[in-house]
Order: sequence, then structure tokens, then C-alpha cells
Amino acid sequence: MRNDNVIVDIESNLEDYIDLNCKNLDNGKMMRITLLHVSINFQERLTLWQQILFISSHNRLPWICVGDFNEILYHWGKVEKREADY
Repeated sequence: MRNDNVIVDIESNLEDYIDLNCKNLDNGKMMRITLLHVSINFQERLTLWQQILFISSHNRLPWICVGDFNEILYHWGKVEKREADY
């Protein structure tokens, strides 16, 4: 879908996230969108969360973060191989 009434500026484009500012030309409203793919590597995760906290502390726009957070919600999520993986 194409929308000529929205301007998208890329603030950051890194391996594990893309950070965008979007402006609706019809009404002048802006928002921030951050697309994430969080690593399963613990140190890389910490680095990414520090970057996200930095964005958060300097952001004044409505903001949405979407993507694969690779967070374990349930203890069974720690199992490396499940029956469905075979």
C-alpha cells in the first residue's frame, strides 16, 4: 500500500532494529515506530535494551515498538527441542 501523505524518516538502521519517525502530511501528527529483532545472545540483548532505553528517554512522540522480542513467557519456552520441532 502506498500513501503519499506520510513522510518516513529513518533515525537508525542497525542489525537488530530500525527506528523511524513518521509524519502525516494531512494533519501534521507525528509518531515513532521501532521495529525490533532481539538476539538470543544475552550480551547483545543487554546492548539493545540500553539502546531502546536511550530512545525512550529522548523521545517525546507517540511510540510503538514491534517485532520479535525473544522473551520467554513460560518455563517450557526454555526447552531447546520440543516434540513439534522433530
